[in-house]
Amino acid sequence: MGFTVDVLREPKHLPDLGQYDQAWIVSGTGSSFDQSDVAKLSAFLKKGKGVYVLADNTPFIYEANVIGAALYKTHLDGMYEGGKVVHVVSPVRSRRWSTRR
Repeated sequence: MGFTVDVLREPKHLPDLGQYDQAWIVSGTGSSFDQSDVAKLSAFLKKGKGVYVLADNTPFIYEANVIGAALYKTHLDGMYEGGKVVHVVSPVRSRRWSTRR
């Protein structure tokens, strides 16, 4: 038993989230992400599922701002040097985690 990760690079909209327990959104500079996607995330959250939204310095905040404004009345902006980099690791290099003890 383990986890399956589907990476969708630059999708026009979110897929059906019914098969997932978590949705991770990495914000970019703009996309076709809109209120229909926010509605999917809102329904997903109401089912007790998890949503992780990652934003970086301006301008990499687009999707986070669409979600934040619609669900939490928040807005992100700024250019703060953090010094950390997040990378997508290929399935070949990733370690398979198990939920068994």
